[in-house]
Amino acid sequence: MISKSKFTVFLILFLLFFIGSIFSEEAMDWIGSYSSLEMESGEIEDVDDSKMYYQWQIDSLKRAVSPRYIRLLDIYKYAESGNILNKGILFSYTGLKNKKVELCGNFLNWKCEPMRKNQYGVFYRLVPPTSIDENFNRLTKYQYKFKVDGLYEYDIENQELEADASGSYFSIYYLDKTDKDKFITTIILEDSELEEQNLRTVKFQIYLPENDSVSVTGNFNNWNLEADYMTKLPNGIFEMEKKLLPGTYYYQFVADGEVLADKFNPNVKVREPYDELVSELIVPTRTDAIERK
Repeated sequence: MISKSKFTVFLILFLLFFIGSIFSEEAMDWIGSYSSLEMESGEIEDVDDSKMYYQWQIDSLKRAVSPRYIRLLDIYKYAESGNILNKGILFSYTGLKNKKVELCGNFLNWKCEPMRKNQYGVFYRLVPPTSIDENFNRLTKYQYKFKVDGLYEYDIENQELEADASGSYFSIYYLDKTDKDKFITTIILEDSELEEQNLRTVKFQIYLPENDSVSVTGNFNNWNLEADYMTKLPNGIFEMEKKLLPGTYYYQFVADGEVLADKFNPNVKVREPYDELVSELIVPTRTDAIERK
């Protein structure tokens, strides 16, 4: 059974958030598998997007870093929506002595939105990658500035700059310039020859190029780890189609024996009594009959 009990989830996230205080100061510098010192040195251009980040890691970041796409177990998002997983582009600014820092950009229609300040004076904001350009395609070029106590500044941690009309600069972040397969997630097909009137076809998908075997487990197959194996495509995507009745489902992927939640499904819940993170999938009732081709 899936529970939305705030006590259960906040207990888990409380432990995750404060785990840094249990270990050494070096542990507090870590964000994912890379320390903040390594990121600050410029030796690492980006963070491996297969990793999950915890709120305490963001709140323990001691210096701003260049923008990057991350997935975050977000206690603030859970308080607002009941979902734990947050994903997006992390923007940050070092401003220990500053009172207010806002993020402004083309992805916000050049409105300025407030950033959150951590205990070390680093302001940050996570921006979901859902913006579209003038051609209604996914936005890949993010132009932005910081508004720092009322004054506009470009991002000194980001070397990608572009001149603006005022004689200053925009900072530029390119979202996943080469590999969009990483963002793939489970979808419900609108038209498939496999569909029947009372069933919907769900296409489970995940990008795991380094893995050899992946299966799907969930409440639709009684959490059987071996019932539904996926097919690996040459581009590193594993996929499988399955017919399901309308309803709410919970699932995980099993990649070479390792249990994973869906990387890019933002609806994540806690499965009790196992305290495991699972992805939620809501299959709606069909509204129109499919025309057979």
